[in-house]
Amino acid sequence: MVQIRLLAICGLFLSSAVAWADPQAAIVADHAANVQATQAAATAWAQAQAYTSAQAQSQNVANEDIANAQDQYGIYEQDLDQANAWNVKQASDRKTAQSATDPSVAQQYQTAAAHDAQEAANRTNKANQDYSAYQAWMDAANGAQAIADQQGTLASEQAAIARQSEAEEQNSLDQEMNDAQDVTAETGAGTQAAGKAGATSSFSSIQSSTGVSQGQVSGAVSQDTSYLAAGMAEQAALNGLAKDEAQSNIDAVHAAQTAASCGNYACAAYWGAVNYVKQTEADADFAAGTGAAPVLGMVMDQAASKAAQQDVNQVGQAIQTQTGVTQGVPAGVNVMTAPITASTDSSYTHAADPYNSQQEADNQANINAGVSEVQTRQGGLTATTVANAARSIATQDNAAAARAPDFEAKWAWLDAAGNAQAIVDREAPRAQRETQVQQQDAATENSAYAQAMSTAQPATQALDSGAAQSGISSYDAAVRQIQDQTGVAQQVAQ
Repeated sequence: MVQIRLLAICGLFLSSAVAWADPQAAIVADHAANVQATQAAATAWAQAQAYTSAQAQSQNVANEDIANAQDQYGIYEQDLDQANAWNVKQASDRKTAQSATDPSVAQQYQTAAAHDAQEAANRTNKANQDYSAYQAWMDAANGAQAIADQQGTLASEQAAIARQSEAEEQNSLDQEMNDAQDVTAETGAGTQAAGKAGATSSFSSIQSSTGVSQGQVSGAVSQDTSYLAAGMAEQAALNGLAKDEAQSNIDAVHAAQTAASCGNYACAAYWGAVNYVKQTEADADFAAGTGAAPVLGMVMDQAASKAAQQDVNQVGQAIQTQTGVTQGVPAGVNVMTAPITASTDSSYTHAADPYNSQQEADNQANINAGVSEVQTRQGGLTATTVANAARSIATQDNAAAARAPDFEAKWAWLDAAGNAQAIVDREAPRAQRETQVQQQDAATENSAYAQAMSTAQPATQALDSGAAQSGISSYDAAVRQIQDQTGVAQQVAQ
């Protein structure tokens, strides 16, 4: 009869594991979709922030070109005023020369009038060149404005992608929460079905051993489902982790949105770091939930096994009462009169304690490097995008300078190009520095992660070994109790 019960318990373990597997696989798939959408949203917001910064810098160049154009127009107007003044003086000198009676005086004023005409012509020519320079500054401003508008359009496109990814992120999170509820329902239904299957197997074995037909005993099968409470603590922990993960994902989205609305690098870098930390927390909660799930399954299996064993005992007692035939033992063997005491040993759960401190240190190093990498990645991306926009402005200004119709226009275009090039010279080295630091942070992050994973494997093995040993010890203890009460030698695992 011991072997019959053990077969029933083995069946319980298998059916309960199957009930757990499919919903858990759905949670893993939902979480993967959630992580992918979260990463897509974060990437799009980061790019949108970079384009927004490039738009602002390009707009600054355009505004500076407009200011220079206005200054140049003021010079043009001064030239016109001076040319007009010389023309007025020329007319006066010519009139005086014409009215002079002294030939020498008339010659003097004619010479002055000719000088006046030359000065007026020079000032007019200068005015024309200054107007050409003014027009060059305005054209440069329009070119810079076009690039600023282009960067703004790109920022809007990335923001739209980010919002779409956030919607997908929320949908996958909702589905993950629904599947988490299904895990609880499936586990309860699976363990109940496993208990009934174990009892049915026991009935068949009893009938074969005694010749007494089974299955007509009314009220003998227990409907006790109190064993489900055995997993309440673990289930509560899983629910808490799921809620924490959901909140971390929400916080990550909020941080990404805040970073996208920042107007400076420091603000964007800070909220970008918050976004990364919250995503890391969400991933950690999910990993912890995935790790705790087998523990919950084992606790439920053990409790359900005990319930199934009690069901078999109740059925056997009911049959014995109605038929007068002793159930479960051969003739001449003592019948068990005391219940089997189930083991409550949980010491194996501390088997991985020696690895915990190292894992915590590795995880913290991974998070620190990850936060720094987010900051430098955003800084490098923004600097590169700003430099590219400014380089486009400088390129088109230099090309226009080569086609300039006169010297003043050429220098206006070259000055405009120089203003844009100054931004390139500032941002390009910064992008290179940020990229180098980001690569170092990524290497540190990967190293810390690998170290954490290498520590996790022996920790898992220690837990598995401890749990296996505890299960063997619990089995041996139960078998020895049967042996002590029945007098029939039993085979123990150890």
